Amino acid sequence: MSKRFTDITIWERPWFRKLPGVKKLILKYLFDRCDRAGFLEIDEDRMWFELNIKPFDKPFEGLKDVEIRNGWLRITDFCEFQYPGGLKENDRAHMGVIAKLMKMSSIFEGASKTLPRPFQGCKDKDKDKDKDDKGESEGGDKVFEAFWKAYPAKKGKANAIKAWKKLKCDRIGDLIIAAAERQKTWPEWKKDGGQFIPHPATWLNRAGWEDEPHLKDGDVASSLSTYELKTKLDVIRVKWDQNKDDARWRQSEEGKKTRADMTRLTTKLREV
Repeated sequence: MSKRFTDITIWERPWFRKLPGVKKLILKYLFDRCDRAGFLEIDEDRMWFELNIKPFDKPFEGLKDVEIRNGWLRITDFCEFQYPGGLKENDRAHMGVIAKLMKMSSIFEGASKTLPRPFQGCKDKDKDKDKDDKGESEGGDKVFEAFWKAYPAKKGKANAIKAWKKLKCDRIGDLIIAAAERQKTWPEWKKDGGQFIPHPATWLNRAGWEDEPHLKDGDVASSLSTYELKTKLDVIRVKWDQNKDDARWRQSEEGKKTRADMTRLTTKLREV
């Protein structure tokens, strides 16, 4: 995310005022470096390098609203502050955030609390040892069958079921199904009778529900509002920001496409 809200009232909080200057800087760094759901994989060597300060022990000690587990860091109030209206399950700009919160809820117990109502409580259900496993399986099967019905390429169902269960996709089934319904209208999926539609298992394993359409020259209709153009650009920028440090990804077809899409939308916005 290229721009974020900042909490100016933090300077009024005693715990923050008492922090050494270097820890105030580290907190700001974490806020800027975390992903759009408030998570950051800890890499102290990189942090010291980018901040250009001498390493010291326990750099995150004393930082409130920061939780650390299994090599990951979470800013606990990030989503509440960045999305004051709450996350919307049908908002395309929020889908990736919801998916990340669902994924990380297995590490951070509080992550699921910021999810939209339909997704809340999933982690508690997972940890309930006394629930009826058969009933859960049947429920998951129903959600998968709804996905299978929506997905246009009926290939490799057994592999798709394995991927679905491995990723626990029934947690965000509505989001995945909505993405499949949307993507099957894309020109590249309709091309040559749909022969370029990825197999369902492949699509699931690479979190295809987070994909955005490849924008070619002229694809962005002149009738789109400035807000809609900015929303599309923000979604693509998030994808770029999350992967740009991976040199292999930048040189991949997906990386090049993402950069080209950013350029086209930026140009289009200047023309509006």
